[in-house]
Parts: sequence; C-alpha cells; structure tokens
Amino acid sequence: LSPSLKTIVQTQVSEAKAEWVQCGDNLMVNRSSYDHDMDEDFTAERIFDLTETKIRPILNEDGGDCVFVAYEDRIVYVRLMGACRGCPFVEKTLLNGIALLLAHHIPEVKFVSTVF
Repeated sequence: LSPSLKTIVQTQVSEAKAEWVQCGDNLMVNRSSYDHDMDEDFTAERIFDLTETKIRPILNEDGGDCVFVAYEDRIVYVRLMGACRGCPFVEKTLLNGIALLLAHHIPEVKFVSTVF
C-alpha cells in the first residue's frame, strides 16, 4: 500500500472501531432467523455497500478501482482495475487493505480473491 492509502485504511478502521464502541450492541445483527442463502445474500449486500462506500473511493484516489463480483462460501471475489492492474503493490493492497477492511466490518469474510 502506498503511505497515503495505508493511512486512509488505518483511519477508516479506527473510525469503525470507535463507531462500534459508541453504538455497542446496536451494530450486531441477529441473523439467526435467516437460512443459509438469505444469510449469504445479506452478507453480499454488506460487502457491496462497503466496497462502494469505502474501498473504491480509496483506490480511485490512486487511479485504481475495485468491483465486487461475488461472495460464496465465505470468500469474496473482486475485480481490480485501473492502476491496480499491473501495480507491483497489488497483493499488499488486496491483503493489507481490501481483505483487512472487509474482515473487520464483516467477520463472515475469510478470504478475498481476485478475478479477471
């Protein structure tokens, strides 16, 4: 991650932690009534929203982009585009940026993979 991108991700994770502390249990979602498919749909919606509101704007600042493709069996599939393609730091961006941010906000996420 570039130093500015790393700072932005760290700031957003810190803000999310502060928000969780402020709201306490209100951020927890009781999904015990969902079946497996509905649970995955709900998680996919949360991933899409987070990708659109947090991840894409950060990557866009450096000329990159990321599109949510799918969520299946706790794995998130994204397509990296723009400056991200061919960037020597793309693996760090994926693991230390995108995967960390998604896992922080959505504990169901266990792995993030790119598709072309």
